[in-house]
Amino acid sequence: ITYEPGTYEGKAAKKIAIDLLSNHSHRFLPPYSVIRLIRRDILEQPRLRYTEGIIRSEDYLFTTELHFRIEKLCLITDQPLYYYIDSDTSITNSFVVSYWQMVRRINEILLSRLPEDDAVKRGLDTVLIYRSQIAFSNASRAGNIKDFNAELSSILRDKTLFTAIDALGFREGVERFKAYYLFLRLRLKPLIRFRYYMKYRQNRRRN
Repeated sequence: ITYEPGTYEGKAAKKIAIDLLSNHSHRFLPPYSVIRLIRRDILEQPRLRYTEGIIRSEDYLFTTELHFRIEKLCLITDQPLYYYIDSDTSITNSFVVSYWQMVRRINEILLSRLPEDDAVKRGLDTVLIYRSQIAFSNASRAGNIKDFNAELSSILRDKTLFTAIDALGFREGVERFKAYYLFLRLRLKPLIRFRYYMKYRQNRRRN
């Protein structure tokens, strides 16, 4: 569900920025840069560009910083402007080495650049949990067991992730993430490892 078309200023514009943070809200503006028209001066004072080395979720990092910079935005339409073509060979569906490290780097960049605010921290915690699901799925697409174990272990050993999980209210965590949240909150790491190992085996058989 996106916002209604119209002009948003001040607190209303910042509310959209907060909702964009978690990328998992009931109402949010998609992070894709291709659906945005941006005034050049906004990108230059100070300079804002895509961050080198980030090859997944780069739009999310860029547009989140952008929305916390602006004081006014105009939503022209709530109709789809852009469609993905689903392909098994696309980067979205391919194994990305050190994906979780990229997720953590994005989290650290945004923590350092955005205002120190409870709503900001809460949004970043939520998206960290959400991206951990994607990171586990990414690990299951690894080409060999060594890479699978390395990717999985980097997530399961991440103290920041589990701090975010504990900070999220139990009821809200279950509502947002269902059984996945319970597995992590209760530290059922062997079950998580087994679940994604079975997905890894399934993916290897397909390939």
